[in-house]
Amino acid sequence: MFGDAVFRVTAHAAALLAFISTAKAEWIEPAFNPPVGSHWLIDSQRDEEVTTQRGSQKTTENLHQHAKAELIYETKTADGYHIRYIRRGIEVTGTSPKAQSSALIAPVFANLEFVATTDQNGMPVHVENIDDIHNALHTMVERITAGKGPEFAAAMQRILGGLLNPDAAAAVRMIEDMPLIAAVQNTGLKQGEVRKSSYTEDTGGGPVLENTRQLSILRTNADTKTATILMLDTVDPASIHKMLIDIVRKSAKPGENTAQSEAVMNKMEVSIVNRYEFDVIDGMGRAMRKTSTTKRKVNDYEALDIDRKRVTLTPAP
Repeated sequence: MFGDAVFRVTAHAAALLAFISTAKAEWIEPAFNPPVGSHWLIDSQRDEEVTTQRGSQKTTENLHQHAKAELIYETKTADGYHIRYIRRGIEVTGTSPKAQSSALIAPVFANLEFVATTDQNGMPVHVENIDDIHNALHTMVERITAGKGPEFAAAMQRILGGLLNPDAAAAVRMIEDMPLIAAVQNTGLKQGEVRKSSYTEDTGGGPVLENTRQLSILRTNADTKTATILMLDTVDPASIHKMLIDIVRKSAKPGENTAQSEAVMNKMEVSIVNRYEFDVIDGMGRAMRKTSTTKRKVNDYEALDIDRKRVTLTPAP
């Protein structure tokens, strides 16, 4: 009997060990720690479709953008990294006014190089070569407008506006998608957790946009040290209305009464929701998929803007 009991206990123990060995390992978030000297190629594809309808009249316009960039983690600092970010070529096609203006100014930003520092999460916090950026932007505008007449040059200056002389904060935002990707590195998120926060977004001198954000984990794989993180950003409609009213007032001629236009803007139903999925591999954001949905409705006018973007980071050969 004793031998049979030992056999049974041993069998149960073996079965338990087999179960444990095949159970999925617990996922623990790896730290963001790209190797010094690592060089990454960034590919960005964007497709936007805007549908507007007024009564029975319906129009659809589109934009397609393909951009490339490079990112180099040059050295570590006490608080993060010293990086070099180079915006390469941008190709823009499409039928929307945004596509046409974007195609016009795209060459201005080609091969623009940023020398910057980040925090420990990879978030760009300071651009060190702002003067070089200013000079490069103005030189490129002069090259593009050479021989095309004063009207074309004036149009370029008007479209670009403050982009030609970015301040410290604007220069950081010109490092494209890196601030967004950095938001899912070193998060400390736990599986099943939904983290809520709020932030403001600068609109270029006007009222700020108030945003709410939710972060959560969609799926993980402990064996491959990968996770897919969901980010949902929603813009407060009241702050959108403030921005629209500000645009109406700034666009008005001296002495013009804007009360009627402001009333229309205040009646407009508007919503902006941005959904992002990020693939994080070994602590580093390596892919982003974004769908931004903007809806506007006032009286018999409706507009729907679906903006999709896909960004990938791959090691340079």
